[in-house]
Amino acid sequence: MVKTIKNKYIIAIILSILLHIFIYILFTNNKNEPLNKSIKSNQNKTTNLRYIQLKPKVIQKHKKPKVRKKVVQKKKKVIIKKPITKKIIKKEIPKKTISKPIIKPKVSKNDFNKVVKNKVKIDKQTQKLIDLYGDDFQKFDKQTKLFLIKNIKDIGAITKRFLSYPLLSIQAGQEGINVIEFILFPNGSIKDVIVSKSSGYFILDDNTMDTIYEAYEDYPRPQKPTLIKIFVKYELRAY
Repeated sequence: MVKTIKNKYIIAIILSILLHIFIYILFTNNKNEPLNKSIKSNQNKTTNLRYIQLKPKVIQKHKKPKVRKKVVQKKKKVIIKKPITKKIIKKEIPKKTISKPIIKPKVSKNDFNKVVKNKVKIDKQTQKLIDLYGDDFQKFDKQTKLFLIKNIKDIGAITKRFLSYPLLSIQAGQEGINVIEFILFPNGSIKDVIVSKSSGYFILDDNTMDTIYEAYEDYPRPQKPTLIKIFVKYELRAY
């Protein structure tokens, strides 16, 4: 009896499961049918559609009517040219005046020196210093000549005032005369100091150049750059 009851329960459970499965299948089929129908109907509809190209509407702007400008023709002025009558003026041709060339009297070197000597007296010491220039002195202009005649002796005296005898030359018994030259400027400066004639001893020559650099500030100043030549005499008797 117990086995039969168990078998009945098992059969009942199986039947209930089968019924549930059957109901579930039916229910799902009913739901899918309207979807399939709607899809088919949509497919049929899409096949019947026709595409129409729509042309864009052209909106025409209202154009303002063109106003024609009135062309006003300007009246041309008629210019009557009067005949030009030129007055003929006779020019007076000036007579040619033949100018005679001005002949300057030739002044010899001796005559020029006489003129300078009449204005300025030249002593023996000044003459010795001017003789250092030789023929170049005659090539200078009058202004330079007068400056040298008046001041060359003073330049030599100022240089001698600053001069000192080198001790080595005294010990060695060196004596001699050297000639030194340089350019003296209006501002009192000097340039291109050289020994044009050596005393025979470089110590004495260098000493003379050093003396010029110490004394030049006291020299009289020319109105334009002037070449100065002076000599310096070294004698041991004076010391």
